[in-house]
Order: sequence, then C-alpha cells, then structure tokens
Amino acid sequence: MARKYLKNDGRHRRPRETTKFRGTPFYASAVALQQREQGRRDDIWAWFFMTVEFTVGKLPWAETFYRGATLREKMKDMAEDRQFYVNNGEQLLTGCPKQFVLIYQHISKLQYSDAPDYEAIIKTIKDIYSEQNIDMNSPLQYEN
Repeated sequence: MARKYLKNDGRHRRPRETTKFRGTPFYASAVALQQREQGRRDDIWAWFFMTVEFTVGKLPWAETFYRGATLREKMKDMAEDRQFYVNNGEQLLTGCPKQFVLIYQHISKLQYSDAPDYEAIIKTIKDIYSEQNIDMNSPLQYEN
C-alpha cells in the first residue's frame, strides 16, 4: 500500500498515470478516487477528513448514496463529490473550529510533490486545544 516517493538521489518520483485504488473510499482524496498517483497531500486530505468527522460527528457526504451501476462509476461520482467539498471549504468545515480553515487552506495549495508543513499543522491543532482548554495529557473518555 506504500510506495517510496523519493528516488535514491532524493528527487521526487514522477506520478504514474493511473494506479489501482487501495483504501477506504469514505476518507479518500479525489485524486485517490480518480485512481491517480497519490502524494503526501492526499494522505493529509484523508487525515483531515477523519479529523473533521471526529470534530463534528459526520462528513458532508456521509449520507450520500452513489447510484453508479459499476464500481468505476461510483468512484467517479465520489471523486466529483469530494472535489466539490475540497473546492467549497465552508461547507466541509461547518461546525469546525475556525482554525481548521488554516489547515484547509494549506492542504488546498499543495501539489503532488509538495511537502506538507507538518509543524504548522501541529501548531494549529495545539492552538485549538489551548483555546478550548483541552489538556492534551488528560485521559481519553474511554480510558475513564
């Protein structure tokens, strides 16, 4: 499920024209659903979709029924749907802390070979925790 993205000389590999889909379509980026080469950006999109779901309880496409007759048609519809929400962040981020916009804007600008600014993302999350008085060291609800 993983592929080295750097060559031995440190240069980024060229993206393949097509790839087989692997993973969970529910959290996949539009690029993954289009069966194109995924980069670190697509990993961050998947993480961000999960984070939005954890924060507000569900993703905007949670109750969408994809009617395509074939899996390929359903994946195409899912990719178009996902791209709609990537292009319309205000609908994706409804109910999220305002700082999520910073993460959304950062991911939206990334291209295939770009490295995400993980430190900025972590700082934004820590700022949210601080603003909402969340102790990062407190036990999780299921640990009590």
